Amino acid sequence: MIEVTHFTDPGCPWAYSAGPALTTLRWRYGDGLRWTLVTIGLTEDRRQYADRGYTPIRAAIGWRTTFERFGMPFAFTPKAGLSATAPACRAIVAVRLDVPGAVRYTAPSLVFQTGGRRLEAGGFQPVEAYDVVVANLDTVLARREPPADPVEVLAAFAHPLASAEVAAVMTPHLGAADLLGVETALIEAVGAGRAVRTAAGNSSLWSLA
Repeated sequence: MIEVTHFTDPGCPWAYSAGPALTTLRWRYGDGLRWTLVTIGLTEDRRQYADRGYTPIRAAIGWRTTFERFGMPFAFTPKAGLSATAPACRAIVAVRLDVPGAVRYTAPSLVFQTGGRRLEAGGFQPVEAYDVVVANLDTVLARREPPADPVEVLAAFAHPLASAEVAAVMTPHLGAADLLGVETALIEAVGAGRAVRTAAGNSSLWSLA
């Protein structure tokens, strides 16, 4: 068993865009990883963003130009105003944990611990980086292979998944995600009554029928 502490912020687009890698990690190692969520609150007051020159329009353009490549759904309509993230962090009950030095982590960051050993994967990382950390901590931890059926992925999670998350789980080790092929299979699954599609931003969320 490896303990994983996930430092994140609900308003950070980098943390959100890590969804495919984190979903793949959960699929591959399942119960071999025990997760703790810690929200860090990157900003206390929305004026902190305004002082740095951020605007709702700039944020929406950034989502389009920087983060669309990671495949998670984004709505590109500018928000009515800027938002601080610390209040949302305090609203998450799972943050009731005192972790020494938590404030020094950016979002997303993962800390892996087992048997007195500790390795950190700070900031946005590809899933291969997490694989290396896991392999260094536990050489015999069981790893589940990618499935051939996207519905099998949906069945493994209690919440809807984005197209990019399903595609990432189904990608062979060191391979390239086939987003079009996976979405085609998901559409076929919806047509067969095995899955449900919900429009989300510029993409989709998928769940079991």
